[in-house]
Amino acid sequence: MVILGRFTSVGGQARSDLAAIDLTTAAPTTFAPTLPSSNSVSTFTIQNGVVYASGAPPLASDGWIRAFSLSNGTRVTTFAREDLETVATIILPLGNRLLLGGEQMFDAVPRTGLAAINRADGTLTTTTFSGVATPVHSLLRDGNTLYVAAGNGVESFDAITGARASFALRTDGYVATLATSGSTLVIGGNFRFVGTATDGSGGT
Repeated sequence: MVILGRFTSVGGQARSDLAAIDLTTAAPTTFAPTLPSSNSVSTFTIQNGVVYASGAPPLASDGWIRAFSLSNGTRVTTFAREDLETVATIILPLGNRLLLGGEQMFDAVPRTGLAAINRADGTLTTTTFSGVATPVHSLLRDGNTLYVAAGNGVESFDAITGARASFALRTDGYVATLATSGSTLVIGGNFRFVGTATDGSGGT
């Protein structure tokens, strides 16, 4: 189990903000990555024994994403992005790519809300998701459909091509989490109305 928070030790061992825990002994494992700064990690994901973490130094606007070996925290030096214009708030593995959700992503080649990078080396792919509202709060893939909780609502895209799909939902507040069960999408967040109505008469 990998945990993220604001801490400097776990089980009496020095660990900064990101740590792995043995589920049998509840003791920290040898995973001890060296981060750019303390109090800096915003999100992470795990894929094939590699931990991809993103964040930014306190009070900084530019972010980073790095890869670490889950076995001991050694940095995967072939992968690194230091030019995020903002902090990625969520990372979603998508085959050989990673989707980064946030606001404006990357200084050199702008991406708004969502950016797709290669999982092997962190290079930016040509896949674009046009017209994504910001900020992006949550991502969920269901088959070939990518559901994006962004702004005040949920949008949908083709997970492979980035083309906009037909599903769209508006709320009067932000949607923070997404889950599916069969043909039902369950949303959670800070809202009172779902659909187009916000006057108390109900939504669709």
